[in-house]
Amino acid sequence: MAKKPSKSKLERETIFLFNDEEDTAVISTTSPSMAKKLKRRLGIGKEIYPGTFDWVIPKDFIKLPINRKKRKITKEHKDALDRKPTDNPDQIP
Repeated sequence: MAKKPSKSKLERETIFLFNDEEDTAVISTTSPSMAKKLKRRLGIGKEIYPGTFDWVIPKDFIKLPINRKKRKITKEHKDALDRKPTDNPDQIP
C-alpha cells in the first residue's frame, strides 16, 4: 500500500462555516491533528475526500470570544476585595 503524500502546513486547514439563516454549522478539516481532536469530541465525521472530514453541528455549539473592556480597579476596591467577605451584604463595598 502506497503511503499517501502529506500535505503542507498551508494545506492543512480547518473551516467553520455558518450563516444567519441555518441553525447548523459545518466544520471541515484537512488537518490530521484537528480531525483527531474533533473525532474525540464529536465522533467520526463524514469523510468527503481522502483525509478531508466534515461535521455538521448545532450552531449553538460555537462560542466566539467577546472583547470586553477591562475595568480599572481602584486601590480602595482592590483592598475591599482582599478583605474577608462579610455575612452582611449591606457592608460589601
